[in-house]
Formats: sequence, C-alpha cells, structure tokens
Amino acid sequence: MQMHHSYGKQAFEDDSCFLCGKCMDDENSVEHVFPKWLQNRYELWDQKVGLLNLSFLAYRQLTIPCCKACNNQHLSQLEGEVIAAVRGGFEKAVQLPSKTWYLWAGKIFYGLLRKELSLLLERSNPNRGTIATPEILESFSNLHLFMQGLRGRHKFIGDVPYSVLVCNLHEFGSLYDFRDNLFAFTLAIRMGEIGLIVSFEDGGLIRNSYEKYVDEVGGRKLHPIQFYELYAKVSYQVTLPQSPVYYWTQSHVDGHYIATTELAKSSMFLADWDQEEYVKLLRFHVSHCLAENSEVVFEPPDRVSSWMIDEKGELLLLSKEAWESLTQ
Repeated sequence: MQMHHSYGKQAFEDDSCFLCGKCMDDENSVEHVFPKWLQNRYELWDQKVGLLNLSFLAYRQLTIPCCKACNNQHLSQLEGEVIAAVRGGFEKAVQLPSKTWYLWAGKIFYGLLRKELSLLLERSNPNRGTIATPEILESFSNLHLFMQGLRGRHKFIGDVPYSVLVCNLHEFGSLYDFRDNLFAFTLAIRMGEIGLIVSFEDGGLIRNSYEKYVDEVGGRKLHPIQFYELYAKVSYQVTLPQSPVYYWTQSHVDGHYIATTELAKSSMFLADWDQEEYVKLLRFHVSHCLAENSEVVFEPPDRVSSWMIDEKGELLLLSKEAWESLTQ
C-alpha cells in the first residue's frame, strides 16, 4: 500500500532529499554521510571508505542530497545528541537511548547506499550503471520508513526490531574504525573507547543473545579484537533465521497521524551454527589485530579461536597492560 508522502518517500533523484523525499529545486543542500564533527575528531577527511564495487572514496566526498529542514532541524538535533555522548566517552555513550544510536547508524548505513546510487560501477564503462541500484535501495524501504522517526513521523509500539550493543574498549592503535555488512544488515563503529554494533532488522535476536555477553562484561573494558570477534558473531548469527521479521505498520491515508509499527510476534527458527562458515567472518574481522605469525585457529568440527572467553569458558577481561604483555 502506498503511504502518504508526509511519512517520507524513497526518492532517488539528485535533487530529492534522501530522508523525506522532497524535491529541493534550487536548494542545493547536502548531508555528510559521516558527519563533519566525526571527520574532524578522527581526521577522516582524506581517509577512504570501501564501497560495494571494491573501490574507495574519501570520507569528505560522501555527501547525499538533503533538504534544509531535514538537515538543519532533524539531523542536527540527532548529531548534537551523539556528539555529546561521544565526547563523554563510554559512560555517556551507554546512557544514550538505543533508538538514538539506531537512527544515527541507520543514516550512515542507508546514506552510504544512497551515495553509491550516484557513483558509476565502472568509471571506464558508464553503460554498466551505478554501484547501487534503486532496487537495492527499495529493499531497505523498512529502514527508510523507520528513519522517519527523525522527523517525528514514525514510532515503534512495543518491542523494536533492532539490536544495539555499546561496548567499553581499551584504546589500541587507531582510535577509529568503521565496517558494515550489507547482507547481514549490520554495522560496527569504533570511536575511541566506544564500540557500537547495530543489527538493524533482527527482530531482537541479538538482544536475546549477545547483549547478555555485554551485560555480563558490565562495562569493563574489552580489547578491540574482542569487539571485532563480537561483531563477527553478530553478523553471522543474524543470517541464521529461517524466516524474515514481520511488522504491522499503521498510517493514515491523508498523513494526519504518526505512522506506528509493531513487531509481529512469531517463533524464530534458526539454522544450525556452522563453525566452518563462521570462522570465515572471524578471520576477516580480527586478522588485522593479530601479532605476526599468529592466526585464527579452526579445528574441525567446532573448535575456533576466541578472545571473548578463556579456555575455561569464562569471560576474558584483562587490563591494557596485560593485553600488551600478551602481544609482545
């Protein structure tokens, strides 16, 4: 069913706002996918982000069309809340509502795809089209609708379909890192001592599994390799459900009321966890943290290296000095 345009529409023209869909005419306003304050804080302007076609683009070039109302009002308020949380470190970040982190991460995840809609898949062959297609963007129409919460045009009733994990990290090496997984619909960002993982459409699966690990850690600091192992587990587990997440969304034909979405209650059946498949993700995410001549070990059928727990199956929580001694 076609929803009223006031609830936001997916518009893919260069002169249409990525969020509300409004045609901007001569407004010529853009939004940085990765906000300016983030780029300034971690000196990202000339660093590059990997795209779906395996090419790279500088952070400063990642801009998308955005009307002044969405940019200066709704997104500005969101960024203000996130800035305060990041400046306050983990103690402030963990207090920020999960909904705020979800919307902020959603803007980045969707914004990257929206940018790739305007970039050629192969510069030397324009006939091959763009990196992302309207069909790809349309497959994330639920996220786009839910992002209208930024404009006060949508809210969830009851359980939410996403999961947000906020971790306290030791600061080793680079203080910033970003990675996402289009197919698993997940995202991870490391900002100093703050580690953020968002699973956008898991029906609460991660809240009911790996959030328990984060709760048990109790705010104590993790090594970045533990954070990346956690992200590998999250990104693999969300591929296991055997049916999609279902929603009920109500809206008014003339757009008079806020659109509301309720998560449909249903049993979630998961495929069996396959360690051989999981270890591929684990190697991808943690290999850069390993010392020279070290590697992720997989011993069939199910023994895999882990830095989240020790050999006794207990939480592995060490001081920064202890971690440094292990890696020397």
